[in-house]
Amino acid sequence: MERFAANGFESWPLHDAALRNVFVDWSRRTSVLSLSAFLTKGEQAVPCALVCTGLRSISLPHLAPWGESRFILSQSRSPDDELLIEMQSGDTLAIAAEGVALFPEPLVHISDTFLIKSRGLIVVPGPYLADLRPGSEFIVRLHRPDKVILETVARLEVEFSVPSPPGSQRRFACILPGCEKFDVPIGSELWLTHPAEASSSGSAVPTPTTVAELLDSLRDVDQQLAEQGYEPFTWHPPADDAVMASDDGAAQFVPLDYREFMSLTGRICAMDVHNGYDLFGASEALSRPDPVDGPPADIRDNTGRTRLVAIGADGGGNLFLLELSGTGRVFRWNHERSSDERTVGPTHPSIALVGVSFSAFLARVVEDCEHFLAGDRAWPYLAG
Repeated sequence: MERFAANGFESWPLHDAALRNVFVDWSRRTSVLSLSAFLTKGEQAVPCALVCTGLRSISLPHLAPWGESRFILSQSRSPDDELLIEMQSGDTLAIAAEGVALFPEPLVHISDTFLIKSRGLIVVPGPYLADLRPGSEFIVRLHRPDKVILETVARLEVEFSVPSPPGSQRRFACILPGCEKFDVPIGSELWLTHPAEASSSGSAVPTPTTVAELLDSLRDVDQQLAEQGYEPFTWHPPADDAVMASDDGAAQFVPLDYREFMSLTGRICAMDVHNGYDLFGASEALSRPDPVDGPPADIRDNTGRTRLVAIGADGGGNLFLLELSGTGRVFRWNHERSSDERTVGPTHPSIALVGVSFSAFLARVVEDCEHFLAGDRAWPYLAG
């Protein structure tokens, strides 16, 4: 991976780079600028991430006095050591941060993993120590060889080893506290940026983080698809409290983000999107009897056995199963690989992890709908 020294910010090859998105994580004091930059002269632009850690302030004016443009003109440092990025629109972005780094994406090609119970899953190799701040945390996107894309948190810690490698070659321990080994197959990649392009205006596009925001995004896509002639989504009202308390008390184990979903909406049917999406509300998810022949009822791993409930389906008869424990992982059950086993492990051929939480799963459904809206038929949709 090509590396760019932080003290050489002014000389980084950012001229004519396209700014796609800007992500700001308030609680972790980080920002990530998603770019397409000409890192090697004479070659095509490549996706990369400009990462700021220890973020103190960020200014993102979009007045476009010279006309709309998403391309960078130049970059410099102010007398106060702010990072200044002048856009070809005439706007100047200003960022005050303790650290800055530029990475071609992906950040990491994972060649090995180690699970330490008290810390989480360590992926190898980690980023170089010289490039980022110890203790930094980022929302990352895990691109797996099976085309599944997951969103999780990565934390960077300093490891001490004997003998210690040269300073320039030392790397962080990159820890994914919300993942198990089976979640991260060898050959997976960690990305800091979102693969989707920004809007045609080049303005920063925020990533929804709450269930309510994700549902708002889903309604926006629903409206745009309806304007193109597709069947509108069917939105059912939320279930009443009696349903929420049913099913032998199973509702008390429902993860908070799915509980929020059930309080905001009932069933959502979007059967015109690719192979069809059917997201169950409380009336369907918590009141469904366990079928004799069908998906597994429980999942067992090294933390024990936990119940699975169906929270959705696609148009091909496959189900999405929510784990009633931990972060509430979501698995896709393939009916064509079904077995008689009522309890399965996470690597069973009939199921595949599609979300480290319900929120991550819902974000992926929204993303699928957005790609369908854009006419991207090559996207790896969860449905089908």
